[in-house]
Formats: sequence, structure tokens, C-alpha cells
Amino acid sequence: MNHITDITSESLSAKLTSQLDPVVPTFVLVDPMLGEPLPELVEAANECAGLDELNGMRSKAWQGAVFALVLDETIELEAHRHPYLVSVDPVTQALPNSARIAFEERARALTQGAAPYRIGGWLQSARDPQVLCGEIARLCRLCTQGGVARPARYLRMADRRVLALLRHVLGEQSIGSRLPSLSQWVWLDDAGELERLSRTEPTTDKALVIPPVAWSRLALGMDIHPVRARWIGMASDARTDFDRVERALAHAGTMSIKWPARFQDSADRQAWALLYLLFGDLSGQRSIEMLLRQGDPAHPEGPGEPAEAFHLLFDAAFDVAVRMRLEASHSPTLEENS
Repeated sequence: MNHITDITSESLSAKLTSQLDPVVPTFVLVDPMLGEPLPELVEAANECAGLDELNGMRSKAWQGAVFALVLDETIELEAHRHPYLVSVDPVTQALPNSARIAFEERARALTQGAAPYRIGGWLQSARDPQVLCGEIARLCRLCTQGGVARPARYLRMADRRVLALLRHVLGEQSIGSRLPSLSQWVWLDDAGELERLSRTEPTTDKALVIPPVAWSRLALGMDIHPVRARWIGMASDARTDFDRVERALAHAGTMSIKWPARFQDSADRQAWALLYLLFGDLSGQRSIEMLLRQGDPAHPEGPGEPAEAFHLLFDAAFDVAVRMRLEASHSPTLEENS
């Protein structure tokens, strides 16, 4: 998949409009788990006496009817942080505003790696919105085989990155068959594409149960999403499929075994995975080995000092890799490491 590098909030809104069926009701899926996306609603949860009043304020701010998801009672999340749907009236700014917010979320993620995502996408359904809310809410209750994760854990379906990874790991049938009220679910992927999920037949009312192997991949999402976003932000021609990111993180895992002092936590593994995606396997290169042994040449570690974590050495490693690539491009005797 080639991602869009010249995307703007206006072009996104126009493309989104062209992909929506004008005769089927449209809803924006909002995830307020980390805060409301509209500035006028940021303090609303603290100011309102209850959920009904809050939803009234949401409806006024978004200029559309609000339908809140009711998550399973075993999910430990305050009601005002549950996702909700907003009906989209074509004459209001709900669609362009939500497209702008999604665009800004992606832009921050491409720069920083991690950023809160509050726009889960745009859903179309001709059925009762409350029925659709119930179907999404059931998918939010994480169930795994063999007790790999506790059954009541929250599967954050309203985060479009979670949805994208879930579709990649389990396939569209596993999700679409459990959304019988859905016509289509469109969302902005980090690669800049509008992705689409539709209802699939036959539908089922059985709970989605995630096998252990699939869960082991989904559990890597906290590493996969920031690495993939930064990769897209740094390499305009990146082939940004999830499989390549998973392989890069697996390689980072082997590096953490070999260099435990350098690779102390997820930030270090993410940094190496990003380097791997940008330049290939540099673990056997002398300049990189020296950096891993001695630290940043510009700021060498003194005798007895603890080894600096790799994510703090990323800029130095990146500079080394760029020099190596330039040297390789000018010398047929040097092997390009890409």
C-alpha cells in the first residue's frame, strides 16, 4: 500500500464524502477515553451532573444526535469515557470537523510516534443506531482462549489503529460478521489511506474469541503503532504493511537479548525497529557495534557510567546509517545496507 504524502484535511474530507453512500445514514465514532476531541467539550465531563447532560452537550457541540456505547459492566472504564456515535447531518460541519481532527491526529503520530486517537472513523448503517452501538460494544469486550488475557479486558475498537491491526491479524470476516447492522466503516489509516470494513455474511452473534497466537501479535500494538507511524513520517516511499513492522520488532527483541544494558524497555526496541525498517539489519556493522559498545561518540560515556539506553542513541545511530548509505552509493566496493 502506497500512502498519501500530500494529504490535507480538505482533501481528506472531500475523498471521504465521495466514498460515503449519500442515502445511508452516517455516524462519526468518537473515542473520549483520553479526552474529548472538541475543545468546547474538554471540561464537559467535570461540569455535567450526569451522562445525559454530557451527551446533550456533545450533541450541541457536534450538531448531531449522540448515541453512547454501553460497555460491559466488567470493563473498568468510567461511563463518560465510553465511545459514542454522532449522527452526521450533511448541512453541518460534523464531517469536515471530524476529518480535520483525524488528519491532525495522524500528523502528530507521524512526528511523535504516539498520539491520542479520538476519531474512530465514519460508520454507515440504515439500522437503529442503538443496535449498531450494541454490536460495537460487544466487540469491545476482549475474550481470549486459554486465559491469555483476562476476559473483561477492554478491546478499544474505537481506536482506528486497533481496528486496523485486528483486521490484519484476524481477517475482515471475523469482525464484519459480528456487525450485522453495518453498511461500511471507513477510517483514516496512518498511511494516509481511507480504509474500509463492511458487514460480511454469514453474520453471527457469537462473541469474538481471540486465539493465543493472534493475541500475542495484537498485544504488540503498543509497539507496532508508534513504530509504523514514525516510519511513515520518515520514509515517504515506505511499504508500511504490519508484517514488516512485526519482523522489525522481532529483530529488536534479539538485540535486547544481546545488548540488555542498551535495550531496557519498549522505547529502545521501538527505536531499533525503526532503524531496521529505514536501513535494514545494521547489527553486524562495525560503526553500529562501536556505538552499542561505547555510546555516542559526540558524548562518550565515562568509565563506570551506566550504559545509555538505545533510544537516546537513536540520532547518533541514524547519522551513522546515513553516512554508510552515502558511502555505499559512491563506492561499488561497499555494500549498500538497505
